[in-house]
Amino acid sequence: MTKRSFKFLPVLIVALSVCAFGQIIDPNVGVFDPSAACAPTCGVHPNPIPLTEFGVWNFGNAGAPLPWYIIFAVPDNTGGAPTLSSDPASPDSFTASGPTDAGAYLPTSSQTLYEFAGPSTTLTASEIGAANNSMNTSNMFVGGTPSSFEVYVFSMDPALPSQVAELFDTNIVAGTFVAVLGADRTGPNSQVFSTPFTTAGLGGSSSSSSSSSSSSGPGSGPASGPIIPEPNSLVLLGSALVAITTGLRKKLIRS
Repeated sequence: MTKRSFKFLPVLIVALSVCAFGQIIDPNVGVFDPSAACAPTCGVHPNPIPLTEFGVWNFGNAGAPLPWYIIFAVPDNTGGAPTLSSDPASPDSFTASGPTDAGAYLPTSSQTLYEFAGPSTTLTASEIGAANNSMNTSNMFVGGTPSSFEVYVFSMDPALPSQVAELFDTNIVAGTFVAVLGADRTGPNSQVFSTPFTTAGLGGSSSSSSSSSSSSGPGSGPASGPIIPEPNSLVLLGSALVAITTGLRKKLIRS
């Protein structure tokens, strides 16, 4: 490796590090099974959760959203609106107001779940447009069932802190999706937080499956996907790349 080509190595390392650390910086909010081996950083496309409880984990270091909302997509409105309350074991206590019934989300809709639920929130159109777009009909409707999801929106208070495993009690039916949408408006620009399909909660699957890379889709067989790397692993990877680059640079200079 020549000195000229070596000059571009730090740039390459930085680019790789940015890609690796994107999962940490990205304001991803996960919904998980508190008893799963991968909790709270599960990413199973989506995460299987019990019908009576779930956890919420704010992955990012970008802030604490307020306002923020927990959104339930109930298949064919079976059982009607779910209940929601903070679990006594949760590190923080939250007040859930609502729910607001946003209506029936149909497989023919061109909107994402967040765009559909948006009018039931106080988020602006630009904030809703900045939310993750993977919570859509292509991912949520599998095998032709259900015919629709009834969407219920709970307004939450206070703000959701970063990287704290918050716990909630509920009563959902199998096949219900649970996701989070919110915005941190404390800075000069609003930072939007949302749950991608990768880390959304899906009610009714076995909690033991959360430790693997497979989960059950609504009305279908297993759906597979990689588990999201934990932040500590990404930090170690970035640190190792920086250390290797520094060592090679010193060796080349001496030569």
